[in-house]
Amino acid sequence: MNIIDATKKAMQENMAITNPEDVSCGVAYLPTNSENLGFILVLFKENMPKRHGKYWQPTIKDLLREDWELF
Repeated sequence: MNIIDATKKAMQENMAITNPEDVSCGVAYLPTNSENLGFILVLFKENMPKRHGKYWQPTIKDLLREDWELF
């Protein structure tokens, strides 16, 4: 599904969102209504690469994906 529908559903069901590429790396995103943060990174695999921070800055590719799913 697209990121808008996935985010709406995640907020209703109190879940995170991810996509096949990111879930294979151990990353999901928790949508928030915070003024400072839109999404918080959820790292769920041990020994994650240090390249991941706490927050997510989506790219155009991320925003246009149609394979977002709830996590």
